[in-house]
Amino acid sequence: MFPKGVGADRSRQLIETGLVTEALDYDAFFIGDHPACGPEPWLHLAALATATRRIRLGWLVNCIHYHNPLMLTRLAADQETIQPFAEQVVPNLR
Repeated sequence: MFPKGVGADRSRQLIETGLVTEALDYDAFFIGDHPACGPEPWLHLAALATATRRIRLGWLVNCIHYHNPLMLTRLAADQETIQPFAEQVVPNLR
């Protein structure tokens, strides 16, 4: 899900989409991670984790060329303290 617009509009649209996804009784909401295509996913996943109760949150791709693998591990661990067991981490070590 890559919202259109700029700045706060993109962030607001992303958060609203996550909330609507839960309200429509979907099981999960995933955010893509690419610096050229969308807002920073970890910040928005944290915001959604505090605003949702049931839906599982996660990311589509995290590229180690954009993020240090140790930092990704730390972010995932911190995210789980906000919403335990919400994310499905499937490593792709190609």
